[in-house]
Amino acid sequence: DTSFDCVQFVITEEGIWKGWIDCSGYKVRLSYHKGNKEMPKKKKKYAHPNEITLVYEIHDIETSGSAEHYWMDVKTADIVEKDNWVSGASYQVFALPKESPYDGARTIEINPADSTASPFGWHDTNGEDGAEYTDTRGNNCLAQEDADANQSGGDRPNGGNNLEFGFSLDLNNSPDQYRDAAIANLFYWNNILHDILYLYGFDEASGNFQENNYGRGGKS
Repeated sequence: DTSFDCVQFVITEEGIWKGWIDCSGYKVRLSYHKGNKEMPKKKKKYAHPNEITLVYEIHDIETSGSAEHYWMDVKTADIVEKDNWVSGASYQVFALPKESPYDGARTIEINPADSTASPFGWHDTNGEDGAEYTDTRGNNCLAQEDADANQSGGDRPNGGNNLEFGFSLDLNNSPDQYRDAAIANLFYWNNILHDILYLYGFDEASGNFQENNYGRGGKS
């Protein structure tokens, strides 16, 4: 198909996604193959603030080491969201919709910040590309321990320059033995709440909680 600029083949455990991709506009045509037989595409639901859209989930693995992750509208073929699984922050947490360890194991969530609610990620404060903090601080939240209950100071886990917040967790130990994992989970959930509420209207003009409003109204 000469109207598309790129061809990608993505091998998974179940088969091969074969996609013709317009690199400039992210329009995608896909067929899913297992062996020589074309299989039905697998669909998922993607939540917008006011609707749920049926999408295809696409993994675009490149030889350069990039790993783009797309959600494509089934009806229009528009890309409704994308992120990169290689670059950006990652958090090993009990992720949404889990409410507690009883709901399942932790997963590694990569770049979970919403691009509208937190356009520069969760570790930014100056409104420019690049994180200002490599620990559990950012524009929406500061998460740290307060074992002495003085509302001051306290340790924060550090994800390093790659913002990798994956810490050991054994719930059979005392809580002080998995403090970093607990604080990383707290940081994740406070930011998730900020981003979801933002999409439902609790934004800067409505008085939400941010250090920098990025020029979008309200009071910092």
